[in-house]
Amino acid sequence: MLDTQVKRKYDLIAHYYDERWKGYLDATHKVAIDLLNPKNTDIILDVSGGTGLLCEKIVTKLDNKGKIFLIDISKEMLEKAKNRLSQHKNIIIRQEDVHNLNFTENYFSKIVNISSFHYYTNPQKVLSVFHKILKKNGELILVDWCRDSIHFKVHDLFMKLFSKEYVKTYSSKELIFLLEEANLQIGKVVSFTHFLWRLIGIKAIKC
Repeated sequence: MLDTQVKRKYDLIAHYYDERWKGYLDATHKVAIDLLNPKNTDIILDVSGGTGLLCEKIVTKLDNKGKIFLIDISKEMLEKAKNRLSQHKNIIIRQEDVHNLNFTENYFSKIVNISSFHYYTNPQKVLSVFHKILKKNGELILVDWCRDSIHFKVHDLFMKLFSKEYVKTYSSKELIFLLEEANLQIGKVVSFTHFLWRLIGIKAIKC
């Protein structure tokens, strides 16, 4: 049910999403790309990649080499992604629910997941699948809201009361615990803010 509500929400806001959240998207994408450090040899999965804005920034660093898969649950967000990325033949776009990904084991060198982890109803399952489809020494880049501050503790309670599709914002300790529980080794942690938004970026490695 929550996955359906997430899909419905982003189908409705797809047409103005990039413009409405431009500053936030620029800030989170910069951190994600710095952690991702994309290479021409990479096979990258952009999870919950929405309108393809991050994917577009990544592909420019690959010289149209490598390969990127972009998946999202929202059809309308993906329509914008298809229009944006139509000239890039090394990008494959698929509508999928992150809880039921269908990819080959040990396939991706890197997975990037931005500003969507707080919507996942079964984060343990999601991380388990990420681990399964990453190659050995593959990297997961996770950027999301962080509940370490008092402000975000209040924000978390507010969202639980008034946002039907929302699940939970995790603290940095909770996120690290979930990643380590999924047999992903923490490589780098970056804490940052965008106006009132407290965020965290984590690079985790499949060893």
